[in-house]
Amino acid sequence: MGIAKKYLSLFLLLLSLVSFAQNSDSTNLWNQYQNLERNQSSENLIDALQVVLAQAEVNEKEQLSNAVKEELAALYLQNDMANQGLRYYFQLSNYYTKHQQFQDLFRVYLALSDYYETQSFPNNSAQYRLQALEVLDSTSIEEDRPLLLFDLGRLKVQAVEYEQSLAYLNPSDSLCVLRNRNTLLLQVLRLKGKAFEKLNRLDDAVIVNERILKLLEGENDIGDYTKQLNNLGFIEQKRGNSKAALNYFLNTLEQREKLGYGDESNVPLLINIGISNQNIGDAIEARVYLERVLKTIDETQSPGLEAEILDLISGSYLSEDDFYNAKIYNEEGLALMDGMEPEVEMELHLTASIIFEKLLQYQEALGHYKSYLDIKDSLDLERRLSQEELLQQQLYVEQTEKEVQALVDKNEIKDYQLQQLQLESENKDIQLKNQELDAKQKLQSARLRQQELEAARTEQELRAAKAREENQRLRLKQQELIEAQNQKNILLLEREAQVKDLELEQSKTVARNLVVIVLLAVLVMVLALFAVTKIRKSNKIINVEKKKSDNLLLNILPEATAEELKTLGSSLPRRYDKVAVLFTDFKGFTKITETMQPEELVDSLDLFFAGFDDIMKKHGIEKIKTIGDAYMCAAGIPDIIENPSQRMVKAAKEMLALTEEINARKQKMNQDTWGIRIGIHTGPVVAGVIGKYKFQYDVWGDAVNLAARMESSGEPGKINISESTFMDVSDRVPCTYRGEIAAKNKGNVKMYFVDT
Repeated sequence: MGIAKKYLSLFLLLLSLVSFAQNSDSTNLWNQYQNLERNQSSENLIDALQVVLAQAEVNEKEQLSNAVKEELAALYLQNDMANQGLRYYFQLSNYYTKHQQFQDLFRVYLALSDYYETQSFPNNSAQYRLQALEVLDSTSIEEDRPLLLFDLGRLKVQAVEYEQSLAYLNPSDSLCVLRNRNTLLLQVLRLKGKAFEKLNRLDDAVIVNERILKLLEGENDIGDYTKQLNNLGFIEQKRGNSKAALNYFLNTLEQREKLGYGDESNVPLLINIGISNQNIGDAIEARVYLERVLKTIDETQSPGLEAEILDLISGSYLSEDDFYNAKIYNEEGLALMDGMEPEVEMELHLTASIIFEKLLQYQEALGHYKSYLDIKDSLDLERRLSQEELLQQQLYVEQTEKEVQALVDKNEIKDYQLQQLQLESENKDIQLKNQELDAKQKLQSARLRQQELEAARTEQELRAAKAREENQRLRLKQQELIEAQNQKNILLLEREAQVKDLELEQSKTVARNLVVIVLLAVLVMVLALFAVTKIRKSNKIINVEKKKSDNLLLNILPEATAEELKTLGSSLPRRYDKVAVLFTDFKGFTKITETMQPEELVDSLDLFFAGFDDIMKKHGIEKIKTIGDAYMCAAGIPDIIENPSQRMVKAAKEMLALTEEINARKQKMNQDTWGIRIGIHTGPVVAGVIGKYKFQYDVWGDAVNLAARMESSGEPGKINISESTFMDVSDRVPCTYRGEIAAKNKGNVKMYFVDT
């Protein structure tokens, strides 16, 4: 029994040590997280937080893990690593939703909204502000509802969705009035006024702006008050109420002059007064204020503004049928234009066309009107292209967000499946352990039962022996009277011997039980050691195979892309603003293939391309692919580098030298030489991996097409580069201008040969 107690005490001691170590690890993790130096570089801080996150997940410390993920998400987004930051935020939103941690979920939605606002995507930002508002509505969280509604309205104004902005600004307005929040109310009303103005609901805009004016009357801020007077004048002018507008503008000018503002600070106001006078038919008074503006502004600093004022003065003379002076001011305004202010120049041409039409000079009028239409069409096209580009960016962001969210959901499903498998495995282990315990208990019960039967049989034998002795004693009682005393002594001795035998048997039983317990303990330890050894061997095999697969993947894809594929299951394409793209091609390759065996042809291609691969590796350039006899590579992806054009031109020279060296060997063996064309262009591309199977790292964009045109428009033994590449290398690499060469689907393109 003493040995069993000793082993039990040792086992309990080990358990207590493990528990203490776990508690100690938890405390150390929190201390490690809280003591991190937040003022170090973002890269170092991210690495430190990743270490803490890994330890927290191993120790299943979810609270610490979530805190680290929030900090990492913010850091990634601050450093333009959107995919990593969004992935953590989506993981956190899913977790907080599942565990009903609404305060934390509210905070994550606001963080996502702030991020998209910094990226100039107001609709995406508003979407997460709205989700935060929905969390607020469904819970008892105490937050600033009027401010949240104002932010939603503000974002919708930025997104040019004015009707929707009012749906949030109106309740914010009501809450501010109810809670006496005048400072916020001013901001809300200004946005409402802007929305009404953009929607051409000018009556509503006037009402809102009059409310603002009334609030400002008690603020003692003359500057804001005068600005509001000017706003009301501007709105009245848009309503066509020029007299009311003029009164507001003149009142504003009077207040500003009292504050000490001179004409230099009142230029926009003077212009508005001039326009209002013109609108009510007082051209002379209009010119008085417009001439004040001309005397104030500097022609060299504001040629566009001066031209605009000249156009207004020209229009005032035109309204009086003074075509001579109208033409003088119009020509003076046109003389200032150099294409830098197309909207002003457009209006000047329109005014000029009207003047020449009035003068019956129809040819000149038609010429100016055509110029007006050309500029107008150009501006309309520019606006449409800008809107299309903004829409494409919006769609790209939404697609990226969906893909990141899908990856998060996919990983969570995998984690859930792994947890289910782990639970099933643990249940099986528990069942096996229960079966082993049942078997041990049954074995022990059987042994105890056997011992009880043996004891009963022994007792029966003793009783039978006693009965026989008693019968013999009765039969021989008369003969044994003399020996009676001796017989009694013998019986006593026999009884003592039997008692000792019973005690000895009990001692043997206890010893056997102890041996069984010790053997079971040894068996458990052996099984545990065997399991640990097997797990270590399995882990070693897994690590070896993982290293092989990692090396194979790195031979196919860039390291960063390969790591993203292993972590997320896919890789999102990324835009690069400046990448040098190179294409090569062999002249007359089709004829060469007709004179060579396929095996010989492949060997020759491999000779060239293997050498090119070594050059790319030497200069840190990414090989993209080979297509037949064409070779494609790019400098500046996946890692952004300095001077990608210079690095690519240097590599191209080495490729040309290698080709000449191989051709020299071919000439000695009386083989056909291969003439190579090399083309380079530098510009923006999108690079990454798309699709589900047989991953390949590739690049897309107009820069790729133009690089291919550089190669096809080049000459054997020459490096043909575009103008953008030339601008990057011209200070270090001598080049020869070829002129504008026709390129397929590109029109005439400026090209240069690199001097070799």
